[in-house]
Amino acid sequence: MIKIQADMIDPYETVLTYIWCSKKISEGSEIFSLGVKVKAGVDLQGMNGRAIRLLLPESEKIIKAIVPAHDSMAKKDGNDLLFAICSSKCGEALKLALQSDLNFIKP
Repeated sequence: MIKIQADMIDPYETVLTYIWCSKKISEGSEIFSLGVKVKAGVDLQGMNGRAIRLLLPESEKIIKAIVPAHDSMAKKDGNDLLFAICSSKCGEALKLALQSDLNFIKP
């Protein structure tokens, strides 16, 4: 079992900036999400429905994620973590970083 080391944060922090490019999210901005699945044996217990901060050591970035609640549509769609992104380009860059920096993300 892999226990995730993450700091719980105020969920409001996840809507202030896009996760990868760090651009400010202004009123009326379009927001997309990247959902990822974690590998079997990863423990997100106690984090459901909360926002967390994760360290990406290789990228030297700290990113914010939402852990969907058990009964949410995101969780029912198979997502274990959600990230706010501005575009597919940023989403692809974030996904590559997640896969190389965190050994618990499914490709």
